[in-house]
Amino acid sequence: MGWIANYRWLSSLEHQQLPSIDRAKRAATKAELKVAKHLRKHPGVLKVHHAVRLTKIEGGKSRREVDLIAIMADRILLIEVKNYRGAITMDEKGVLHQNGQSRGWSFSKLDDAIKRLKDTMGLTGIALGATEVHSVLMFQGSGQVEESVDTGQRLLGAHVARSLTELASIVEIP
Repeated sequence: MGWIANYRWLSSLEHQQLPSIDRAKRAATKAELKVAKHLRKHPGVLKVHHAVRLTKIEGGKSRREVDLIAIMADRILLIEVKNYRGAITMDEKGVLHQNGQSRGWSFSKLDDAIKRLKDTMGLTGIALGATEVHSVLMFQGSGQVEESVDTGQRLLGAHVARSLTELASIVEIP
């Protein structure tokens, strides 16, 4: 690119419309970072990773982002942080609703992320052995999480945390 092309490109930037700030995404990221900071202080947590993308192994370009991955001595926690306001419920199919509107999220997304993590680790030569991978649905924000929000048919390895105190108690489970 010559200097004239560079000049034209730079001068065109002055007249561009930048996208507006996505305040909901900003608040969600802030909530995730708050939970990550809290987890890093917990003595049972060795390492916390934020916003990890897991790619589908069996072909395709499908990706699943996990908000937080907490590495512990005895297990790995995949944590989905939700920063909702208002009434939070879950229908009979296990889909989250905020103020009566479907948010399109269910534990099956975390189940898929667990499978992707195990596949990736196996293909890269990392043996999990007896290490379990658990999932946590963590609520931050001012939403009222109703009793209908639960882990569904999952008897083990899935948790719902309605506060940082509840998350700490999940982390402390042996």
